[in-house]
Amino acid sequence: MIIESSPPPEFLVICVNLATEIAHTPENAKLVITGDFVQSTRARFGDTKAANSYNLSRGEGFVGGKTMRNGDTFDVLVHADMFAQALDYRANPDAAFTFLKTLVHEMNHVAMYQRGESTGEVESESWKSVNLLSSASAVIDEYRAELGALTRLPTDGSVWNPSDVILWLEKSLIGVVAEYQLHLDVERLALEVGSQALIALKQLAYCVAYEQSSGDRLSLELDDLRYAKARLRLPQWFDSFRKMLGLLPSGENALPRSDEHEAIRRLSQVVDEHLRIVGFDWDEPMFQIERGLLELL
Repeated sequence: MIIESSPPPEFLVICVNLATEIAHTPENAKLVITGDFVQSTRARFGDTKAANSYNLSRGEGFVGGKTMRNGDTFDVLVHADMFAQALDYRANPDAAFTFLKTLVHEMNHVAMYQRGESTGEVESESWKSVNLLSSASAVIDEYRAELGALTRLPTDGSVWNPSDVILWLEKSLIGVVAEYQLHLDVERLALEVGSQALIALKQLAYCVAYEQSSGDRLSLELDDLRYAKARLRLPQWFDSFRKMLGLLPSGENALPRSDEHEAIRRLSQVVDEHLRIVGFDWDEPMFQIERGLLELL
């Protein structure tokens, strides 16, 4: 379709120009419009566990775009059906806006990678510490990428509701703990709890990015949360989470390596606190489920 167009579709030119503005070295980035997002992602993961388990489900949402290293370049994967709708941007302005915002978010990831930030590399002899630091790094990356997207393309409202995110997480964690009663594999429990918590923390980071870009403050209503300890402590925790992320620049702006590492270290402590609040005490070598959470089964 694109080859046969002369000149190229106007919307594609808009995408390329926008991506070129954001990338640090745009010649080393590729926009991949894929009709099979899952297979395109798995192929780039290679023969790994990540490839076998990859899917589009992320909490109450789904993956709209993904940035992956491919040799010396970065591939930005986006859905072909989203692009097809956005292509006629005058007829489908909402679809075009959604596609452009996804593209800008992913290009912020590219910019951070190309500047030597967002490497995800952590050094620690502790398995717990490695996991907490890696999670904190991922949350910071998502916050900065989303803040960059919202700075260029502000929205009238947040896509994510922090209350809904936390309620989803509680439901998910109760399911993980129920399954644990059947397999009793502590390492698997820790990984499943960590992965579900990370999904929620990334979505909460999107909420904070919206607050920072808009000046609005999202409400946190937790009356329906079943675990009393979490219901009482999460509002204060979320304020700390807000303040810490709010000190960071968007992905289009450089973050010195020393400042990035310090932010990751500090946020890893906040992630640890979050796990304890939602019912999991992780003091190596023990990973304990609090009685109050077990009583909800």
